[in-house]
Amino acid sequence: MDNNDEVLKRARELKKYNNNEYLTRLMEVLSEAIVYVPGTLPEGTSPEVIKYLQSQGPHAKLPAGIRPNLAIVVDGSGNKYLAGFTSHEEIYKDPNSKGNVPPLIIGMPFKDCARIVAQSDSGLQAFVLNPYSENVVINIETNKNENGEKAPRESQDILIRRKIEIDTIPYSLFKNKDFIFDMVDNPEQTVKNIFDEAYGEQAAPYTDDDFDSLVLNMSDTLTFIRVNMPEKNTAIATAVSIFVLWNPQTDRKGYFVVVRDMGTEKRLFRVMPDGEKVDVCEAPIESNEIMEISDIFVGEEDE
Repeated sequence: MDNNDEVLKRARELKKYNNNEYLTRLMEVLSEAIVYVPGTLPEGTSPEVIKYLQSQGPHAKLPAGIRPNLAIVVDGSGNKYLAGFTSHEEIYKDPNSKGNVPPLIIGMPFKDCARIVAQSDSGLQAFVLNPYSENVVINIETNKNENGEKAPRESQDILIRRKIEIDTIPYSLFKNKDFIFDMVDNPEQTVKNIFDEAYGEQAAPYTDDDFDSLVLNMSDTLTFIRVNMPEKNTAIATAVSIFVLWNPQTDRKGYFVVVRDMGTEKRLFRVMPDGEKVDVCEAPIESNEIMEISDIFVGEEDE
């Protein structure tokens, strides 16, 4: 939902009547909405990037690799809130801005804002919508996972999913010599089996139809495997697709993953045989994935 007129209307109703019925009405639309979050550039941002953003205005698309600091509002008691706004105009109501606009304004799904609050280690208390007008505070319900990490109750599936995509699958690829043959023969079922094992006696929330795959024997020295991951339980740092590349002649393997970033952005990550995670670049468009990822893998063999 890009147009937040209905979100704004229901936020004003909640502010007026202040009861659970109107909170529920607001959450019906806010949960699917895109809100606007001001940000600042991290320390060490290159002068070239700063100059580019200044020339493009406050709504420029972020260059690859830039991780902004998001706006935090602090109340009189020192409580910290992640601030989101229904429009750019609401951001400009900041009484302390003195007419200045934020260097960055990022469109983010509310669901991602909620997870940032829930997983924050910096003392964020809640999310606040339009703090300079409606000032609606949304408390994010949290609990602890088995590692003591803070997480929304509804996001346990997301935590499991992230671990599988960025840890379990590459570990199996590099440590289990038979895993690559399972991936070549039936990548969808192989990946789904990993999810099923992670949930134990509890049923995993995914079916066979949630996975889609492609296996290409591109040459005698390159097999390319792509598995498109489920559209359920998505969030920042969950995978859109995973990629396994294999040289059958040398048994050399590579593991890449396209993950969701802020807003609609995507990043290409790589997991190395020792478990190191490498942020490679902005993800290639889908039609270029095979060529660009293969070039990275094959190019190393040619060095």
